[in-house]
Amino acid sequence: MLEQLAVGSPYHRVVGRGEGIFFDIKYPHIELIYNMQSPTAKELAAVKAENPFEIRVAEVNDVIFIMTKFGSLNWMDAPYNPNLGDCRLDDIESAALGYGLYFLLTDSPSGVIKHMRLLGLGNSFSAQFRELVYANKAKGIEVFDHDKKYKAVFAGYTTRELAERSTLRYRIRPD
Repeated sequence: MLEQLAVGSPYHRVVGRGEGIFFDIKYPHIELIYNMQSPTAKELAAVKAENPFEIRVAEVNDVIFIMTKFGSLNWMDAPYNPNLGDCRLDDIESAALGYGLYFLLTDSPSGVIKHMRLLGLGNSFSAQFRELVYANKAKGIEVFDHDKKYKAVFAGYTTRELAERSTLRYRIRPD
C-alpha cells in the first residue's frame, strides 16, 4: 500500500533523522528530500515551481553523488548507493518519457512536510541515469566500503566542485 503524503503531515521516513539531503529510489519513483531544521521563507520560496531546478550526477571513486539546486539556494548533495535499497528503475520505453522525481521539503525536528512537488526528468537524462545506476550497482559496493569512499571524496571536493565534475545534467526552467 502506498503512503499518502500531504503538506502539513509528518513523513515517517524523516522523523528523527536530523537535517540532511536524502536521495533514494523507492520503486516506482525516485525521491529527493531536503530535511531542514525550520525551513526559512527563502528556502520555501526557492523550491516553488516558478523557480528553476537543476540536478547533476557525478560518479567519483565508485560513489554516485546527486547534486541539486533550487532557485537561489546553494548546491545540495546526497550520496547514493544502489546496493542499499530497492533500486529498480523501469526501462524508458518511449522517447517522450522520463522519470518522475518526488521532491519533499520537510522540517527535520518534526518530519512535517512543508512543500512537495513532482519534477519530470527528461528522457535522455533518465536513460543515462538508469545506465549509470545499474553499472554502479553491478560493482556490488558494500556499505562499509561505500562510507569510506564517500568520506574520502568529501575530503577532497566541495559540493560545487562535485557539481562541476558531473557527467549528467538536467535543468527545469519555469515558463
